[in-house]
Amino acid sequence: MEILKTIGLILLSLSLLIVIHEFGHFWAARIFKIRVEKFYLFFDWKFKLFSIKRGDTEWGIGWLPLGGYVKIAGMLDESMDKEQLDAPVQPWEFRAKPTWQRLIVMLGGVIMNVVLGVLIFIGLKFFVGDLEVSHRGNHGGFWSETDGIWVHDSSFAYKMGFRTGDQLVSFDGDTMRSFSALVNPGNLLHDGSKFAIKRSGKDTVVSVAEGSLDRFQDEGGGALFLPDMKPLLYVADTTGMNMLVRAGEDTSKTTIQAWRAGLRTGDVVLKVDSTPVSKFSELNAYVRARAQQPITFTVSRAGKEIPPIVAVSKADGRLGLLPYTDTLLSRVKYSFGEAIPAGTATAFKVVTDNVKGLTSVATGKLDARKSLSGPVGIAKFMKRGFDVDGWEFFWRMTAMLSMVLAVMNLLPIPVLDGGQIVILLIEAVIGREIPRKVKEVILTIGFLMVIALMLFATLNDIFK
Repeated sequence: MEILKTIGLILLSLSLLIVIHEFGHFWAARIFKIRVEKFYLFFDWKFKLFSIKRGDTEWGIGWLPLGGYVKIAGMLDESMDKEQLDAPVQPWEFRAKPTWQRLIVMLGGVIMNVVLGVLIFIGLKFFVGDLEVSHRGNHGGFWSETDGIWVHDSSFAYKMGFRTGDQLVSFDGDTMRSFSALVNPGNLLHDGSKFAIKRSGKDTVVSVAEGSLDRFQDEGGGALFLPDMKPLLYVADTTGMNMLVRAGEDTSKTTIQAWRAGLRTGDVVLKVDSTPVSKFSELNAYVRARAQQPITFTVSRAGKEIPPIVAVSKADGRLGLLPYTDTLLSRVKYSFGEAIPAGTATAFKVVTDNVKGLTSVATGKLDARKSLSGPVGIAKFMKRGFDVDGWEFFWRMTAMLSMVLAVMNLLPIPVLDGGQIVILLIEAVIGREIPRKVKEVILTIGFLMVIALMLFATLNDIFK
């Protein structure tokens, strides 16, 4: 059932994105009175699941869920319909229209994906809001900005230059209200960017070095750092372990020693042995310094102190404890007027991050094997997020994919919209049409490139 749910979610999301994208081409073509012969969700190679003819257009569903297409009369595309192109030019054909109209037709799909992504993000801001940790104010007494961050001394953030107790001020001059945004690993894409922090009352800067995201992923990913909050515990348990095992994750570095001893998520640690602790960093330092030794925990559970619990950490000092940051989360709501710019900004941040990531992969700053995901990776991510946040995550993921699809379709690869646009622009500059035989070769090469990229991404997901 879990597999069927995952397949259903990803097919629903991709179907929406494909139909919207292809409708953009269809709508633009119809505006300029260009005949659209086919409109298909998924590819109907060899056979189709369903079709119906309405007017000049055959509407259908194919069996191969690798995308969709509209077949526009008089346009050389992946269908390689040479017979039609050998006939005299007709006024309703793509090739009969001026270049500016053909460019709008080719951009129609990208425009619709951008519109969809922006509208979904605006809707999410207005109807749902954002669940985030603000780095301003006092979070119920569990953490405030003056408490700073907790940085494990073996973490990538520590190697970057962050230290426990640092107070985050801004990223590249942006004093983000959300702690969650500041600790987003996507910030590591921006080589040379700077985190402004306060350390022991003094202003200092931590810079993002080239290749930081690659090295961060090598070391396990996750969050850059966590708030150095009151020792309110998240305790890894057998349920979490089983979920990791089912997801195929490496559990060799995972421990549930604390859970086995009797500690539970939501417990507040008051003392370890006879030493009082007020921050998670103090708790972590004490536990790590006493690896494989019995430690007595005095904790408060549901507001009441319970009998002491004795736990023994592993050789590396781990017990399976993290700060319970969920208690710091709050729902930020937006008015409709606020949701429009906020949703639009979120949508276009997806675009800029995606462009930055693709550029880093193309220039070798990021390892494609770690950074590119295909249908398998997307489906896995969708399933995990849906299990936690339900339909809210589904729509966030769909909005993000819509913006990513817009960027990917603008890549100058033949058979993609971007490749077709480049061909049209070249023809406009040279003042004549590129010979059809040359176009056919270009499109064939582009088609093979896209297939190779999809195969690489899919196999990469499987091996990961």
